[in-house]
Amino acid sequence: MSKKSRPGVIPGRLFLFSYAENPGFDRLGQINLFIPGSFIFLIHSRTENRAGLSGERRYMAYYGKLEDIINEIGESPVKDKALRARLLDGLHYLRGLDKKFFLDCKEDFRETEEINGRDVYAVHQVYRTKPAELARFETHRIYIDLQYLWSGAEDIYLASERELQPLGRYSRNKDIRFWGGPENVRMAHFLGCASRLRMQAGSLAILYPSDAHAPSISCGRRSLVAKSVVKVRV
Repeated sequence: MSKKSRPGVIPGRLFLFSYAENPGFDRLGQINLFIPGSFIFLIHSRTENRAGLSGERRYMAYYGKLEDIINEIGESPVKDKALRARLLDGLHYLRGLDKKFFLDCKEDFRETEEINGRDVYAVHQVYRTKPAELARFETHRIYIDLQYLWSGAEDIYLASERELQPLGRYSRNKDIRFWGGPENVRMAHFLGCASRLRMQAGSLAILYPSDAHAPSISCGRRSLVAKSVVKVRV
């Protein structure tokens, strides 16, 4: 697939969209990815090394079904075997959970559970999605997000930090920094041009620290969502 091509009918199990020419996300056009059945979508990006070292580091955002992504990560040749082991710890934890866990959980439920100390832990939550105009982007530095939906539906929007305006400083305690849309641009209008992942029950998105993402956005009408976010230390 050429770097200028767009997603269309996907003939196989694996789809790759590359953003490799410049640091961060290149604006190669809007990408709208919906739950792909047995497909896996791999979104490549390249960003500066946040540790202050010279050179660049490559990140990858995954989107697809849990079991397919487990197989893909387990079979992929990687240099950082310790990171892969932590990712698989988180993925296998999700596979072992029963969605009945959420049956008695009401709106605003939130619970944290350690999986492997603070290297891998889960945040379970139930909430109602919010309208686009209330969206806030977020980035991290220490943890990768494994966002898995048990019920409901939401959109997660993706953007480049270069397009966004910071909303306060990075919080090391919470490993998060919030971002607003471009100056003098309404958030709802900006999201209309941004890329999004349509999350439904059974869908998984793996978002690396450099992936600026705005989760929990309503897709059509507001939805009550049950989600587990597994945090994996990079």
